[in-house]
Amino acid sequence: MDSIKKIIVFAVLLLSLASCSEKGTMDTVAEDVEAKEMLQGIWLSEEGTVNMRIDGDTIYYSDTEMLPVGFCVMNDTLVIDGVANKSKYAIVERTTTNFSFKNNVGDVLSYVRSDNVEEDKQLFERKDGGEMAINQCKLIKRDTVLTVGEHKYHAYIQVNPSSYKVVMTTYNADGFQVENVYYDNIINICLYDGGTRLYSKDFKKQDFSKLVPEEYLAQSVLSDVLVEGATETGMTFFAYICVPNSSASYVVKVDITKDGKMSMRI
Repeated sequence: MDSIKKIIVFAVLLLSLASCSEKGTMDTVAEDVEAKEMLQGIWLSEEGTVNMRIDGDTIYYSDTEMLPVGFCVMNDTLVIDGVANKSKYAIVERTTTNFSFKNNVGDVLSYVRSDNVEEDKQLFERKDGGEMAINQCKLIKRDTVLTVGEHKYHAYIQVNPSSYKVVMTTYNADGFQVENVYYDNIINICLYDGGTRLYSKDFKKQDFSKLVPEEYLAQSVLSDVLVEGATETGMTFFAYICVPNSSASYVVKVDITKDGKMSMRI
């Protein structure tokens, strides 16, 4: 009986070692440096549209609103290492003149190498020298006065553009993962009752983290705050947390009481 137990324990140990060895092999796959070198240059779609430039370990897009991304080639797989996400695409063909791989839904994307590099590379120059600011990116000030009974509420809202970057991951028309960068806002709400200041605060999107899912918050901006109305007990505001260039948004109600207390609700 003891010998049978020893055999079983030994077998389990062998299986465990084999599993660890296999995992270690997967984690230490070497990069295909030769393949990366072969992909250097400017690539056009089959229709002849300039699409991307591969320079070193970076892919640049002709649409300069899209962030450059790092990449490598491992086991006939194109690995895109973006700021927010990493994605993998199976390479179908890779020669000195042709390059094709499967996108996220299995369609084959085919490209040909440009033979007009000097002219085509001008399409990759960013006109502003940096990331594109696509949200409202301007200072907005609003004053609202509402009288309710004996209370004369005066609300000041100021939308301040910030340098906080939000990276949003999307897919282009080819089903290829790309990233866009936007700039978030900091919005100040200041509320008075007559000449008495009840409340003042600079709001950032992180202030809404208890009501907005983390995954959504990561790719959204605090777009705006508007007055909803006032009652005897205080004033209510609508805070808009939006995904840029999308209809997706969260609207959070911000209540500020005549006692200067703030609360949030969906």
